[in-house]
Amino acid sequence: MQEILQEKTPFKALTDTEVVARIQVSKDEKELKFLQYEFYNRFAPYIYKVGSLRCRNFQDSDAMAREILQLTFIIAYKTIGKFTFPEGIQPEKCKLVLKAWLGKIANREFLKEIGKRVDEHVDFDTLNIPEPSYDPFAILTGGGDIEVPNEFRVKLQEAMNELSEQDKHIVLTYAGEGCVDTKLHLSTNAMNYLCEYYKTTPEAIRQRKKRSLDKIKSICFK
Repeated sequence: MQEILQEKTPFKALTDTEVVARIQVSKDEKELKFLQYEFYNRFAPYIYKVGSLRCRNFQDSDAMAREILQLTFIIAYKTIGKFTFPEGIQPEKCKLVLKAWLGKIANREFLKEIGKRVDEHVDFDTLNIPEPSYDPFAILTGGGDIEVPNEFRVKLQEAMNELSEQDKHIVLTYAGEGCVDTKLHLSTNAMNYLCEYYKTTPEAIRQRKKRSLDKIKSICFK
């Protein structure tokens, strides 16, 4: 797996929009390689950072995050020809749109990795799950760059503020593994970590998660 590249490329001065446009039309192999390096340099730190946060409860968290990083850009390079910016988008918003696009790819790769770690095999490619209109990674890290629909964000933040720090930690751990309010189970590593950290049992963790979700739902959907 290649490391996040630090050296400058001949296309350092290009805007994000221009880099994408040049990648989409370039026929020169050497030029395309430099363009892809430039694109990787700009966005890999973001995907690696949020990927590391999502994978933090796994024993092989760094290796898992790097695998997701690599797969994200492999898929991005294969599909970038079909990528388009929303019509009339302001130039300063282009980076956010690209982060959202890459974040959605990374999120699906994260879910696939989770599928490998649960007893029941889940083929996420056949589930026909609709892609969200925002970057799912952004919610985990507190938002910031990607704009989640305002009403939902306000209600979700209100609900999370009602939780204790322990309950918030438990919910975010489940969220990080993509198994909040689903039939997927929290990984053994993550459950053991929570039980050891809070000196409690798996059943107590599950009950706290359920009560927390009930509270979140009561606020978000009232």
